[in-house]
Amino acid sequence: SRPKTGVKIRDGSEVLYDKKSKTVSAEILIDNDSTAVLTSFTSPWKVATGSQFDVECRDGRTGDGAFLAVSDCKGKGIEQLKDSFFLDSVFGEFGRYSAYGTPTDIKIKGVTCNDEFKFIDVTFSIFSQSTNAEIPRRALITAKVVEKSAIILVAGSTRERWSKVEADCRETSKSFVAVKAPESRLKSRAKVV
Repeated sequence: SRPKTGVKIRDGSEVLYDKKSKTVSAEILIDNDSTAVLTSFTSPWKVATGSQFDVECRDGRTGDGAFLAVSDCKGKGIEQLKDSFFLDSVFGEFGRYSAYGTPTDIKIKGVTCNDEFKFIDVTFSIFSQSTNAEIPRRALITAKVVEKSAIILVAGSTRERWSKVEADCRETSKSFVAVKAPESRLKSRAKVV
């Protein structure tokens, strides 16, 4: 079934990818579709298309990739949100990594926070139906609060490939931007998928 990332793309807009700068950009809606947010990040992976994806870039062969998620934080600031809030948002029962069961062995390797962003380095395992085994993974979770929602970017890969893609994941994480869109008289509504 389709993962529930909390991301709603604004009707009339698309997920865009600039090949030259490798920048992904999307206008998403938060807070019951009342607020538009402009998001962007750089990605060495192509934008994933199809009914299973919101704002996501991935390499289907390797498992490398990045995706956006949104979670209601009830107006709390980034410094007030516990690490568990972000882990629950990313690794929840219906999240991107939970197609064949919720991830296991979730361990935080490091956390940093500044005035705008929280960065969480995490390891975990997911179940693979094709190999019938657990696959260890590593990811960087980058989050920013806009209005009453946490906008979350997750970039990662399998633990086996981490040394090859860590620099790409860190660059993707550092490039993340999420800002409230300028006010408009146009009615905001989410694209129907």
